[in-house]
Amino acid sequence: AYYKSKGEIIQQGEDRELAQLETNAQSALAVLNKQRDERLGAIDALYAAGALKQKEYDDERKVIDDRFQQSALLNEINFSEQLVKLMEARGLDTSDAEAKIAAARAAIYKQDAENHKAAVDKKIEQEKELKDKSIEAAKEVYSAVFSILSNSFENQKNQLQEQIDMIEQPKQKEIQAINE
Repeated sequence: AYYKSKGEIIQQGEDRELAQLETNAQSALAVLNKQRDERLGAIDALYAAGALKQKEYDDERKVIDDRFQQSALLNEINFSEQLVKLMEARGLDTSDAEAKIAAARAAIYKQDAENHKAAVDKKIEQEKELKDKSIEAAKEVYSAVFSILSNSFENQKNQLQEQIDMIEQPKQKEIQAINE
């Protein structure tokens, strides 16, 4: 009973290795959860302080949740890859598991690329809207300046006409007096 068979010793070593893999995966997930909670707390504080509008707040929460889900899934994939290595070391066929892991990783990368493209498209749209608003504001400013200048010019023209009329009025009276 004191001596274990070689198979029992190997099995215990592999079980410890499996337990360590599970512990590492759970620890990594706990770190991800903590980071997610901290980020959510930060945007909650910004929203409560009025620094974020409802839509911005909702968008930020979605981004944080999406990133957490992706990171958690990558963590699970990493755990699965390590588990596959352990299974290979035990001489088990892992080709099906490897194919599923590769497909899951490809799906994550595809989703990440789509999210990045959507973010870039959104940024481009926001920049276009800002540019359009800037152009519209510039047009309004130019219109206001033109209106002010036109009014100023019109006022100066009227003042000149009044001065001309004031000069002409005595001349007209003199001409009328001579003609009568």
